Amino acid sequence: MPSADWLDAGNLVASAWVMGVAHPPGEPGYLVVAKLAQLIPVGDLAFRVNLLSAACVAGIVFPLAAVGRAVASDKDQGLPLGLAAGVLLALGAQTQAVRAEVYGPTALILVGALAAALTWRGARASATIGLLLGLGAAVHPLLCVAAIPALLAARFSTGEVSWGRDLTAGVAGGLTSFAAYAWLPLRAAANPGRAFGLPDSPERFVDVLLARTFSQNFGSEASATFLENLQIVSQLQGRAGIPLLVLGGVLAVLAKTDRRAAWWGAVAVLWVVGNAFTILPQNKVFPTNPDLLGYLFVGVLGAVPVGMAGVGRIGARAGWFVALVAAVLALDGARAHRPAGWGAPSFAAAQSAGLPTGSVLVPSGNSSAFTWTYLDAVERRRVDLVVIPRILMGHKHELARLGGADRLTELGLAWHPLFREQPVEVLRYGRRPAFVEMREAEEGRLARHGLVGAVDPLVRDARWLREVRARVLAELAASRSDHEALAVRAYLMLLWGDEL
Repeated sequence: MPSADWLDAGNLVASAWVMGVAHPPGEPGYLVVAKLAQLIPVGDLAFRVNLLSAACVAGIVFPLAAVGRAVASDKDQGLPLGLAAGVLLALGAQTQAVRAEVYGPTALILVGALAAALTWRGARASATIGLLLGLGAAVHPLLCVAAIPALLAARFSTGEVSWGRDLTAGVAGGLTSFAAYAWLPLRAAANPGRAFGLPDSPERFVDVLLARTFSQNFGSEASATFLENLQIVSQLQGRAGIPLLVLGGVLAVLAKTDRRAAWWGAVAVLWVVGNAFTILPQNKVFPTNPDLLGYLFVGVLGAVPVGMAGVGRIGARAGWFVALVAAVLALDGARAHRPAGWGAPSFAAAQSAGLPTGSVLVPSGNSSAFTWTYLDAVERRRVDLVVIPRILMGHKHELARLGGADRLTELGLAWHPLFREQPVEVLRYGRRPAFVEMREAEEGRLARHGLVGAVDPLVRDARWLREVRARVLAELAASRSDHEALAVRAYLMLLWGDEL
């Protein structure tokens, strides 16, 4: 993916560039590393952060191989590296390697903690596990909390645990790296307009950390029940063979007489179950959601090598070869092809085509809103527009970015509680031309304009704008492996199909 991808990628890249606070839970650990990646003089800023994901996914092969060696029998000391390569080609690996997201780094950190738990001894092991968990929590706290039971079981499998010494070392390591969250209030004070949730008070800090308000951003596709979510997750896990692999591994290790084998079975079960329960209560579980695949990718990595205890390895130096192969295969040729990677920026740019200077543009969903975060904060596209993401209405940091209530009054805009639910009605009485990206059935009250609906019914489409719209929809249709692009095209066709 050569540039900004859909969904959260634009927000993460822009937050790192401006040294702000990303969407909840803030991801301070990720932003620091992403900022360093942006110093690499290759491609645009978004592409540089995409390379960070590719490096993390490729690097997972080494802790995975260590896990495989730890659980392999003496006769089979050779195959874990091959197993590691196979896992990296499993569920979600290619998706997470080509876009700026937190799942590749989180997976690398957690599998590293699992390797330390299975291969190291004493306080060094506990301190390393704590340090990595704290660091991982500064990237994705929910996935790290869910991995704790499995990591504890892996640590106890060594049979060398001292409660006082190991607990102290683990807690000290965790608190040290978790201190990265001090970034949030510091950056909120320094850059309030780019600090999502404005976590400069204890209450708002906790809101951001627990993502209390951010979960409201997901739309109607995220209304499934717990059991419906369970069905989707089970189907995706089944396609990757996770249940059978884990079950086979658990039965194999339980058939042995040594104590560690039973612990390995527990590690596999706890890893898969813990990972599943990070997903099931959420309101964004649908099969094509790349974030869902990111969660499940983490679930695959820790469970399969432990569940398949008994396989060997293929040689000490094979790790570098497997890492290279994994990197090449993870960077899927279709998605990494440069023209195929401009779907999100092209779509957002087409939204603003033909809009008069000084007008208001309201992107509605997470995908286009966060893409505009990137285009506005990093590339400075259409700085003559007032871009107000609909999903961010009510957030204090967004009010700060727009200059406060007084500035909005000067602009003739209303910071109205109904804006999020009824943007057309609120903007109709403003003093500026206003354009709303329509996702609901409000189009009956609107005249069409480009890829958005114009609040002013007197605005009419120009022919060149219809050509822009048709060209972008054709580009989205060509991205057959990009589910988000196809979803965007589907609802746009619902609105604009008759006029193309």
